[in-house]
Amino acid sequence: MAAEGEVFGPYELRRLVGRGAMGEVWEAFDTRRERPVALKLLGGAVATDPQFRARFQQEARVTARLSSLHVIPIHDFGEIDGRLFVDMRLVDGGDLAAVVRAHPTGLPPARAVDIVGQIAEALDAAHDAGLVHRDVKPSNVLLTGQRAGDFCFLVDFGIARIAGAGSSHLTTSGTVLGTTAYMAPELFSGETATFRSDVYALACLFFELLTGHRPYAGPDPVAHMGQHVHQPVPAPSWSRADLAVFDRVVATGMAKDPAHRYPTPGALADAAVAAGRPGPGSAPVGATSALGAGRTGPPPSPPPARPAAPTRHGPPSSGWPAVDGARTGTVTGPVTAPSSASGSASVSGSGAAAASAAPAPAPSRAPDPTGVGATTPGGRPPPPALGAPAKRRPWRWLAVGLAALVIIAGSVVVADQVYDVLSPGSVPTAQAVAPPLQSPRWVELSADGRRAFVSGQAGDPTPSPSVAVVDTATNRLTGTVPVSTFPGDLAVSGDGTRLFVTERGSDAAPGSALAIIDTAAGSVSAQIELGTAAPSGLALSPDGRRVYVANEGTNAAPGSTVSVVDLATSSVIASVPVGQGPSGLAITPDGRKLYVANEGVLTGVGNTVSVVDTATNAVTATIPVGDTPRSIAVRPDGRYAYVASQGTQQAPQGSVSVVDTSTDTVTATITEGVGGPIGVAVTGDGRNVLVTNYGGDAAPGSTVTVINSRDDVIGTVPVGQLPFGVAASRDGTRAYVTSRAEFWQLDFPAR
Repeated sequence: MAAEGEVFGPYELRRLVGRGAMGEVWEAFDTRRERPVALKLLGGAVATDPQFRARFQQEARVTARLSSLHVIPIHDFGEIDGRLFVDMRLVDGGDLAAVVRAHPTGLPPARAVDIVGQIAEALDAAHDAGLVHRDVKPSNVLLTGQRAGDFCFLVDFGIARIAGAGSSHLTTSGTVLGTTAYMAPELFSGETATFRSDVYALACLFFELLTGHRPYAGPDPVAHMGQHVHQPVPAPSWSRADLAVFDRVVATGMAKDPAHRYPTPGALADAAVAAGRPGPGSAPVGATSALGAGRTGPPPSPPPARPAAPTRHGPPSSGWPAVDGARTGTVTGPVTAPSSASGSASVSGSGAAAASAAPAPAPSRAPDPTGVGATTPGGRPPPPALGAPAKRRPWRWLAVGLAALVIIAGSVVVADQVYDVLSPGSVPTAQAVAPPLQSPRWVELSADGRRAFVSGQAGDPTPSPSVAVVDTATNRLTGTVPVSTFPGDLAVSGDGTRLFVTERGSDAAPGSALAIIDTAAGSVSAQIELGTAAPSGLALSPDGRRVYVANEGTNAAPGSTVSVVDLATSSVIASVPVGQGPSGLAITPDGRKLYVANEGVLTGVGNTVSVVDTATNAVTATIPVGDTPRSIAVRPDGRYAYVASQGTQQAPQGSVSVVDTSTDTVTATITEGVGGPIGVAVTGDGRNVLVTNYGGDAAPGSTVTVINSRDDVIGTVPVGQLPFGVAASRDGTRAYVTSRAEFWQLDFPAR
């Protein structure tokens, strides 16, 4: 560490501006040229590394040649008394991180687009010179008042890398450098950073400017790894509906597969300009990163007239309608946190102090919204697919090799240690909270995690079918929406403005509609007739344009189709034949596959899952699973689906089947610790699978089983009698369970 007033060669050190894991930045005075400069002094440890020294020399020369107005000019670089240094122009201003902190709900969109455009110009110049930045983040963007609005400089190419053949030997193999909150998924598996890794980071930064918070709210760098790799891309509209025009820009920029991202930062910036400009082609884009997660409802009440047939467990018939089938729904998007949340780690030095600037008009660059190219400099094929051994061991993306190191804030974590941290999962604690209605049945969470929607019956003295809205901060009821018949499954749009509910009814009076609730108005805004009896589970497509509804039917007239509802036209555009008594639905995060649990009917137990290609609306596979599959949940990365099969009274234990979605085969069957499982959900971090054990009339269930990502049962949590509905938050910290006449909150321990 240097000291104020110290003389370093021709430089007088006057004020420490910032310190990072790789060195310090000082305001200094160059006595040779008699001017103030920003002097970056690299740590002595890195200076003794021959590979680092060679890379430093090469990258400093390239950076010094960059001609972009948005790259801090380098005056000189080299070595003095064995310590590496970079002499840069001193910029009078602050950093973008301070501006973000001053705008917790996001910057004006025009200002965010303008800033991203300037950063993109700097990155394009670096990429044209063959230089990958690898640490694009708000604190590495300086703002000055050189024009009417913001003028941006991209700084700190200290961990940059020369792209192209012949340069890889200058970077230590198996080392990941950067700030985990903005790092592209491929970097966590040991792949080399490319230009499209910078595109990903720029898209993360754009999301943060629009919303005021980072895309993923992981509490620590290890959590960030799992979120970037496994969680779907969040949409800006999940924070504010008016940002929907930028959903597709962020989704493309943050695509998990580098080949699916914009080919250049400039292409991302041009798409952002085009999206924010009113006119044709700028209509709001729906949330593009929803994922299916199982949500379930009560099982049927078996009639006593058929004792010889395999019968399923069910709730008593008194007090509420006998309702057949499991219910599944969708959870869209992660719960986010302010950008000041802890957990980001960096190995680069800091730039300068922070300050905000006045808003500026959008840039005048000509739009080029095409954006996505298959073969461009810096592009790469997608990362290799995860393996699927007989006993799955997921999170293999972290297995970079035993010698691979992840450097986080100056500490070193071996890859297999990270694996142990992420995979085991954790057992939550449970507490009963006030039920929002007399007979809670199904539960769903909004994308931001602030509201829980619970279906059932409400009202006194005569209960009626309703959906309750709960504030999750206080667990208090904030509203109740009446519906026509007993509600089935629930799904909420990514922006939280619409709630979809199947109006299921009962065997005596089956429903046949999909209700759409305006959550702001607190009322049903539309009903779409499905033309079949007793709709059950539903799933919302990732782009928010279609709803899939399982038509389970009744005992007298079992259903065997899934309705495809186009929300733009409010009409059924297809009816897909599947197995008998379809119940639970779940859709993969990419929207390409729909999984349907075929529960069967009382006279014939179902034991299959149909796989539907959503592009053609055709069944492409039928997967044998346990008896009476009730619900399905897909892991956030889309790699595995979990099927809860309740079993029969003859085989009351039931099971959870684990389906590899790449091969559509069962890779594991879990029977330990389960008893008549009904509902299933996966936490947003992919670490925990929650299964409600409904049990049966003879032995009612009263627990939730917790399964980790290795398919190991790690614990059971006591809840109320006959639990069935379950929903998990996107940040993996909380879940809710409905249990007959009770409502339970599950809290996971902090990591």
